[in-house]
Amino acid sequence: MNAAERAPYLDAGDAVLMPLGFKRKKKEFAWRRPAGSDVEWIHLNFGLGVINPSYGVSYKDLNALFPPELGVTCGPSGMLQSLTGTSYSSSKTPPNKVAGDFSAAISQFPKLRDRAAFAEVLMSETPPRTLVNFFSDRIRALPLLLISLGRTQEAFEWLARFEAVAPERDQIQPRYHVYAAHFRRHYASQDA
Repeated sequence: MNAAERAPYLDAGDAVLMPLGFKRKKKEFAWRRPAGSDVEWIHLNFGLGVINPSYGVSYKDLNALFPPELGVTCGPSGMLQSLTGTSYSSSKTPPNKVAGDFSAAISQFPKLRDRAAFAEVLMSETPPRTLVNFFSDRIRALPLLLISLGRTQEAFEWLARFEAVAPERDQIQPRYHVYAAHFRRHYASQDA
């Protein structure tokens, strides 16, 4: 979609989200609002004719604990379609329908800010389909979440468990062993 085709969707999103405290930078397709140490967000992913709205919570304080080059992204996210059952397209979905459906995502934010519940989701072998948690993000986020919840021994157990399977399944750089070494250096004194 070109800029002229995207504009009505962004304007409709602004009309719904800005009164609720969300902000969007002019050239971005995402709205964000602070919620304590978290950031709630909604993003419009534009394809050629498809619009895939996503939403989530970024645990800003946890993401800041590690250098960005380690690839730590901590916080749950999902696709709006999984909540509404609607496939969004520029030819069939009016901008106000997309923006109106943002309420479904907004209703999820309190649940997504529950870090203990999200840790349980990440420990599940079959996470719910409504949340998008790629394996590479999961193996970095779970130990960090557990540490933040005071569950240090569990954090190191999961770190070791993930190290055993990461060489075959991890998809981002730097590789998991680099993250794990940094994690151990940073939290070794807590593992007693």
